[in-house]
Amino acid sequence: MVLFVGVAVGNTVKMDYVIERPGQVFNVLGEVKSSKIISIAGHESYPTEGQFDLLTVSIVGNPDNPPSFWEYWFAKNDPEQSIIPMDEIYPPGVDTKTSYAEDAQMMQDSQQDAIAAALNEMGVKFTTRAYVVALTDGSASDGIIAPGDYIETFNGIKIYSGDQLSKLINESPENTKVSMRIEHKGKLRDVEVLPKKIKGRLYVGIFVSPKYVFPFDVNVNLANVGGPSGGLIFALGIYDKLTPGALSGGEHFAGTGTIDSAGNVGPIGGIVMKMVGAKRAGAKYFFSPAENCAETVGHVPNGLQVFKTATFDDALKVIDTVKNGGDLSALPKCTP
Repeated sequence: MVLFVGVAVGNTVKMDYVIERPGQVFNVLGEVKSSKIISIAGHESYPTEGQFDLLTVSIVGNPDNPPSFWEYWFAKNDPEQSIIPMDEIYPPGVDTKTSYAEDAQMMQDSQQDAIAAALNEMGVKFTTRAYVVALTDGSASDGIIAPGDYIETFNGIKIYSGDQLSKLINESPENTKVSMRIEHKGKLRDVEVLPKKIKGRLYVGIFVSPKYVFPFDVNVNLANVGGPSGGLIFALGIYDKLTPGALSGGEHFAGTGTIDSAGNVGPIGGIVMKMVGAKRAGAKYFFSPAENCAETVGHVPNGLQVFKTATFDDALKVIDTVKNGGDLSALPKCTP
């Protein structure tokens, strides 16, 4: 009877944490449901070999349905699961539906940034604009800015991305309107918005995506995966398909990291679980964003070599060294 009560209580007590587990792995050179993950139209593409694995993390729990005590307890005692404070995954004051929408938008943005990084590496020219995808519920910009608009400037500064705009908004004085020049239905107009403060951050209530104008079509087909962490691997897959020869030399690489159009690789979450996923999938070589290196130390699965990666060129150097049988010990590693 005591055991039954204990189990019942454990199933009903909810924890203010989420649980991270290794998620699905996708070779971006391959297919999902008989459709290529990366396809090219309007430009010559080339056969590929080997694998560039995009790694995901499965999240158990959300603010509407947090993990039970027993889920928490089992995860706490499993080295292949991680316990993360709820607000690190779901920011306070942002509802679950909005968080999912933001993740989906970040995935779309990461794909566009990956195309831009690959084309920049090839020296292919294109243009960049900041595009308003949607407004948040209760947006400070409601009636002022609309989906489909372009943000040209913020307080006189040329805008290229949502990250840049967010940073500038949060550097602005509180309770002060900000000025933006937008393009609305093909016409320029100057508008002012009073940002709202939510949990210590200022928001104008718009989702902004980089709108690149590329000279040909690169399509990425990977539904139901969110977040920006696939940027580096997408860029490698796209670059491989657009350049002669098999970039990987038939080897099995995996990795993670955001990427911007200039090829800078940024930090992500869940890297320990992603290394576990890479090892399970059979990868031998793993790209870690330089800023995540400290998290990898002491957690690298046996047989997986982890390389410190700050730029797209860093990843290309690792690949070239592996392919040509070079000295891997001379490459930057994640070390204590």
